[in-house]
Amino acid sequence: MRRRQSGVLPFYEALEDPAARGRMRHALTIDGDHPSVAGYRRLGALVARALDGSR
Repeated sequence: MRRRQSGVLPFYEALEDPAARGRMRHALTIDGDHPSVAGYRRLGALVARALDGSR
């Protein structure tokens, strides 16, 4: 049986504003609660790197 590894990607940290802990960076959100297109692009880049095996 083949074993697969799974991981957790740092989505929260990728979107969080270091100057305002617990909030998303303004450039990465449309309303303070949901990612904007730029936010989803950042998350997609994390997924792509994880699937590619590079970090």
